[in-house]
Amino acid sequence: MAQSGVSYVYQTFVIAHVVGTLHMAPSVGPVAVAIAAAFAMFTTPLFGALSDKFGRKAIYMFGAVFSALFAFPFFWLVNTGTTWGVIVAMTLGVAAMLGTQGAFFSEVFPSKVRFSGLALGREISAAASCGIAPLAAVLLSGMAGGALWPVAWLAVAMSVITLIAVWCAPETHNLDLINTVSRDGEKTSAEPNAFSKADSERLV
Repeated sequence: MAQSGVSYVYQTFVIAHVVGTLHMAPSVGPVAVAIAAAFAMFTTPLFGALSDKFGRKAIYMFGAVFSALFAFPFFWLVNTGTTWGVIVAMTLGVAAMLGTQGAFFSEVFPSKVRFSGLALGREISAAASCGIAPLAAVLLSGMAGGALWPVAWLAVAMSVITLIAVWCAPETHNLDLINTVSRDGEKTSAEPNAFSKADSERLV
């Protein structure tokens, strides 16, 4: 939820805020998003590699905690009204969660339900958070007279929900997706179409 919801608040609501409220140039928001995306090209695979070493949950929870802690500093940077303040705020985003979730979410589900489990678990929550969060940000900011602190608390709330969900999930980075152990102790293939080593040797 935090990876999608917080990201969409940053990339939609904030772009409108810097133009409509801070009266900055319309190009500032899109340029900041483009720079953040370019930065994420390097940080996303970096965090994916770190999750291979230190675990999916550890890196994902780090991203959620960072997202929560950075919510208020993010909007302080935006409200400086400077171009570089907005760019820095956009760049320090949610790459830790984004870099981890592809492998993490795929490993959570067994192969027979992996596609449906991943699609339902990720896409429904992403659609709900991405669709609602920017609208909720506009509503909360309007109710507070244009202040951004309620929007920061919204980002914190989504991050905390994500943190709790990941905490309850199993660690998967050492999971063997090819071989597993059946109830009677016999080693079997976890993937119905996976070749064994002997099968692959017969093909060459």
